[in-house]
Amino acid sequence: MIKTTNKGFDKVHDSQQIFRNLVEAFSRPGKTVNILPYCNSINPPQGFSAIMTGLAFTLVDREVTFSVLHDHADGVEQYIHWQTFCNQTAPKDADYIFVDQYMDENAIDKLMDEVKIGTLTHPHQSATLFLKINEFDQKESEQVTLSGPGINGEKSCNIGLCEKWITTRNELTAEYPLGIDLCLVNENGDLLALPRTTKIQGG
Repeated sequence: MIKTTNKGFDKVHDSQQIFRNLVEAFSRPGKTVNILPYCNSINPPQGFSAIMTGLAFTLVDREVTFSVLHDHADGVEQYIHWQTFCNQTAPKDADYIFVDQYMDENAIDKLMDEVKIGTLTHPHQSATLFLKINEFDQKESEQVTLSGPGINGEKSCNIGLCEKWITTRNELTAEYPLGIDLCLVNENGDLLALPRTTKIQGG
């Protein structure tokens, strides 16, 4: 049975704190913030991340659409809909996409081929992708160099992404203002944002 209440989550205070951290992360690409204290009380559906759930509670409402990629996606999407009244849709039409599962290179290609990147006249009609990773310093990923607005010169860091994610993301953001905004999170509540204006080299 899917639980439809989260009495411990304060939809005003906790959502505000999560949103403030998101603003900080997107303003300073490559900087890690932490939202775990505001998601601890959430009891998410089977196997789904409480961190992802907190982000969904903060961002989605009746005016936007969302999609979930997860082993139990149907239950998770129904749960988020009950909590927020936001409409679920296919990834190709979603404003927010929450990825909480492993994806091989073919799956990454399929997703990134269909996500919304906006148009020249309406660049804001694009997707924001939230991707759960293991850690930002995982061994299978290499150090990258970030540059662009919000970064003083260049910033070298490990963002925990494999080369395929980086390559396909860079292809989608090659023709600014078209592109997607990408946000990486882990189970510890660490969050790092890569807006479309950020250039990623290496990986």
